[in-house]
Amino acid sequence: MISELVSAVLLAYAAVEALLNDLIANLPDQATLDKVNAKGETVTLGKQDMARRLSTPEKLDRIIPLPTGKPGIKGTVYWERFQHLRRTRDGLVHLKESGYSNDPAQPSEYGRLLRGEARSCTLDAIAIVEKVGPAYLSDVARASLGIPLVSPQTSTVRNQVGDGRTEAHGA
Repeated sequence: MISELVSAVLLAYAAVEALLNDLIANLPDQATLDKVNAKGETVTLGKQDMARRLSTPEKLDRIIPLPTGKPGIKGTVYWERFQHLRRTRDGLVHLKESGYSNDPAQPSEYGRLLRGEARSCTLDAIAIVEKVGPAYLSDVARASLGIPLVSPQTSTVRNQVGDGRTEAHGA
């Protein structure tokens, strides 16, 4: 059971990373981005360097506007959801002394998993993907995740019915 919870958190974070790296891969070849390095120098990053040298939070803040024209998610509820997902993932991957706590008042990340505090991680990742690029989730993925299907031509929400049919509702 706990291994499934850990997997859900790690895969949710990986889904956000994959989305961002796909956004970078689909930028025009000449796309660049300026970044201030640790020495305080401004360096210009090409597509390959963006994928390798920007952290996931930096990508969420700086990459999203490039292909979408939308602002990054920093400072929004989606950023808060990402931070929760990131803290949970980091606590599981980078075990520190507190990772072994038996104190119920200050549980380890694994203790938090067992208490259900990470149950929103997959929903957090889905919300971020939906905000950044709704087209990334196929109808099959939406149906299996229980997310309403949207018909772009009619703005009709289609809910998957148990037998595989869809019901249409005006949006």
